[in-house]
Amino acid sequence: MNAGEMWLDEAVCPFCSLLCDDLRLERSADGAVTLIGPECPIARSGYAQAAAPIDQPPSIDGEPATERAAIERAAALIAASAAPLVAGMAVDVDGVRAALALADACGAAVDHLQSEGLIRLLLPLIEGGAVQTSLSEVRNRADFVLVLGPDPRRLAPRLLERVLPPAGLFLPSGAKRRLIFLGDAPEAELPAHLVCDTISAPAGRLAELVGALVRLSSGGPLRRPEIAGVAVERLDELAQQLRQARYGVALFAPGLMEGPQAEPAISAMLHLVRELNRVTRWAALPIAGGDGLVGAAQAMLWQSGLPLRSRFDAMGPRFDPYRYSTQRLLAESEADLLLWISALRPTPPPDSPVPLIALAHPQTRFARTPSVFLSVGVPGVDHGGVMFRTDGLVALPLAPVRSAPRRNAAELLSAILRALPGVAG
Repeated sequence: MNAGEMWLDEAVCPFCSLLCDDLRLERSADGAVTLIGPECPIARSGYAQAAAPIDQPPSIDGEPATERAAIERAAALIAASAAPLVAGMAVDVDGVRAALALADACGAAVDHLQSEGLIRLLLPLIEGGAVQTSLSEVRNRADFVLVLGPDPRRLAPRLLERVLPPAGLFLPSGAKRRLIFLGDAPEAELPAHLVCDTISAPAGRLAELVGALVRLSSGGPLRRPEIAGVAVERLDELAQQLRQARYGVALFAPGLMEGPQAEPAISAMLHLVRELNRVTRWAALPIAGGDGLVGAAQAMLWQSGLPLRSRFDAMGPRFDPYRYSTQRLLAESEADLLLWISALRPTPPPDSPVPLIALAHPQTRFARTPSVFLSVGVPGVDHGGVMFRTDGLVALPLAPVRSAPRRNAAELLSAILRALPGVAG
């Protein structure tokens, strides 16, 4: 080890929804953090971006300002707004809670930058429910995994490494796990210990294909030679394999499934899992997008009783998954102020003419100069916190890996809330 460098072991990575807790990091004397291993492109990029220069002063309309002045200006803009929008929300759970408290105080709509995938899953869940599982259960029990749609490793590169190792605690010794991709082909090399296959089909016909599997797995006939270009004989063979699994898991990434057929495909897959549970054990495991999406959804639920894409008003929070989307509110000029929070990555806000308050990663590049800019620390790098894993069952603590003068988003949001007129300090 060179002078001025320090090794950090078993760090929790905040940059995707797996929250891998086995990272080895190197911290240099100037505060830069580098991933040593295990290799992951998302983690490597996240730590490299976090190494941005720390001298990003607060600003008002592009001019340097004191933190106090920026906070007071942000509070004044919020107080003058009739329809504020709190969006992005890419932060740890404490940051989300502070954002929700501020939204409640000013009557804002709230949305997350990754919420489109959440809504694609949420609506089928509301309609029919689901049998879901955890990462640990998949690791220890799954002998058959069916991947629907795009390869989830695009969002979570170490997914198969983490949840499908060669041996499982409750798998027979020497048993081979089977992995079937239904729809898209895998985008990266697959582990050699898995027995893998691909059944290709157009994204727009996945719901039809899964619906056929529901019928075949329950013993019903199909009177067509093929479905979505797949021979019925091949589908019938797959249906029988699904029934014979000891512990099957349906993996899919709602955030990667686009187009009008995405929601019906997810609904059909959840239906298939429910039907297979009549004869064996099956469960679904949605792979969420990163940016703290799961923690934001959890915090919103326990603090308001409703999902994201809700608005706080005098009658209490109101949920509407279409009306309160960031894109629609800005496109239809139904928001007159945007408070953008993105601490984990330099993700810019949507371009919009409304005043912009940005609590953002220091490397963020804006299409338009924010009315107020406050640089925030990166959770799990500059400060500690808590984030939820993709299965929603485990909250992992984040430890800071360096000392940095950047304030965390929760502190700044709480300061803005206290600066609002009529709010007691």
